[in-house]
Amino acid sequence: QIENHPNAENRPYVMLNLAQILNMLADHYSLDDVNAGSFTKNDALILLKDIEDDYKRFEQREKTLYLRALILESLNKREEAQTVWKILAAIAKKSLYGVHARLAVGDNYFRIENPAAAMRYYQGALELLPDVESSDEDYEELRINYRLAWAAYRAAELDETIKAASSLLQPGQS
Repeated sequence: QIENHPNAENRPYVMLNLAQILNMLADHYSLDDVNAGSFTKNDALILLKDIEDDYKRFEQREKTLYLRALILESLNKREEAQTVWKILAAIAKKSLYGVHARLAVGDNYFRIENPAAAMRYYQGALELLPDVESSDEDYEELRINYRLAWAAYRAAELDETIKAASSLLQPGQS
């Protein structure tokens, strides 16, 4: 009964945990019917938005924004998700959440035929990567360089295309 404890110090943690559970339940409901979990996902979004609005200094804020953006994307709310990804990209300077947020923003720009903007976000992800802890940094670097090579190619940035593509051929060498 989270409503019975509005001033509990652990309230944002409980809310985040509940949002994660609701999202997992929604995914389970969606196995039989694609739309079956949308109400549950919206309940999770309400909790995550409340955390974002009411607990500005919450130490799990990046995780909260990340989950919120993922859920928005799963509900095909791309513009709202893009806004959240941009917020996360701006604040996450030392976490893998920041790398993934920059990739998501770049992917959205690439999808709407703006490869130059996508390239900037991919470059930002690549610059951030050495400062974050990752279980597989080489894999993350490959993911970024693949996207960067395509965006640079589409933006007619030949030098950047060659640099990113060369990194793909020699993983772990940059």
